[in-house]
Amino acid sequence: MINSGITPEIVSLQQSLENLSNIRENFGPSFKHKNGLPWTVPGHQDHIHFSINL
Repeated sequence: MINSGITPEIVSLQQSLENLSNIRENFGPSFKHKNGLPWTVPGHQDHIHFSINL
């Protein structure tokens, strides 16, 4: 991801993850959301961090 930049595939993957139920965190190069809202957190230019609430 760090070499390719933000590709349509990365944007699509993050958007698809955002539509799952119980999403908590979706931090990546395209956007960073926590509980569905924009969030400020450093990093995540070379990976996607995704978590859900159980």
